[in-house]
Amino acid sequence: MTEILWNTPQVPAKGTIILAHGAGAPMDANFMNRYADAATAQGLCIARFEFSYMAKRRTTGKKSPPPRADKLIGEYQKAVQLILDAT
Repeated sequence: MTEILWNTPQVPAKGTIILAHGAGAPMDANFMNRYADAATAQGLCIARFEFSYMAKRRTTGKKSPPPRADKLIGEYQKAVQLILDAT
């Protein structure tokens, strides 16, 4: 898993939303950036992360299908714990 990408409001946050990317786009895709900016403007903190298969695409440039969802649960749980520990 890669690092956590944070968007934080200028005022105390009303809450935190954790976002994971979809199968075809990374955590900093245009839609994810726009969503994070809009949510932050409403006072929410946004934490984004990438699953390892997507992070690997960044380094290799090779696209491959994502693993089945049940194979990603452990990575998701680690990301949630990292984010909870940071808040």
